[in-house]
Amino acid sequence: MVFFFLQDESEDELMKDELDDAEQLNFDFEAYPIVPSDKESLINLLTQIFLRAGVDVEGMADVLVEQAPFGCVYRPAEEFLDDDNDEVVYGVLSMLELASHKVLCCYIRKFQLL
Repeated sequence: MVFFFLQDESEDELMKDELDDAEQLNFDFEAYPIVPSDKESLINLLTQIFLRAGVDVEGMADVLVEQAPFGCVYRPAEEFLDDDNDEVVYGVLSMLELASHKVLCCYIRKFQLL
């Protein structure tokens, strides 16, 4: 015995319905200067970005903190801050001078080739 199941709605329509039913969350983010207390959050963020890439994220976080006030981190705006996660960094904007950090340069080149 063979059963055939016919779908009335296409996958696109189903996904659209799911998105319509989803709850929308609004967040505002603000840029803050990088400070030494951001190091752990930067390590967590960089670890997610360079997962399984063999990049020295602790060294990279150290360099980013040392370059302050050059660069910034993105956190939720004050009205969206959660008491438990007031130090969480959701993004970073900065530059690394690879010529002066040969070890990081090798890691980044290796990552680009993957």
